[in-house]
Amino acid sequence: GRGVYGRPWLAAHLERALSDGTVLREPGRAERLGIVIEHLRASVAFYGLPLGLKMFRKHLGWYVEQAPWPADPLERRDAKSRLCRLDSPEQVEAALTDLWSTVTHSGNSVVDIPPQLVEAGAA
Repeated sequence: GRGVYGRPWLAAHLERALSDGTVLREPGRAERLGIVIEHLRASVAFYGLPLGLKMFRKHLGWYVEQAPWPADPLERRDAKSRLCRLDSPEQVEAALTDLWSTVTHSGNSVVDIPPQLVEAGAA
């Protein structure tokens, strides 16, 4: 569902929880940044420019929306708006790195999976 938008690792986390009950942590700030930048580069490599950047923008918005920073919704919306108006992958990478290096939240929250879901999957 939409809960996976901006959190592509969630499907693997759910599969792991259903298979053996292991609850995995959300990726931290540095790991998320790496995932986003890897996704950006893959999009540009696959589609070329400018289409690859354009295709990536919808994902970029979801990545920013799903990150636990900036905590203020108005700041988050402003950051997303600024990032989605940039014209080159290098600008997006630099702006993301800058944004995620200035936040104070660690982003290491646990993915909450209801026990009944884990039990139902194990059955």
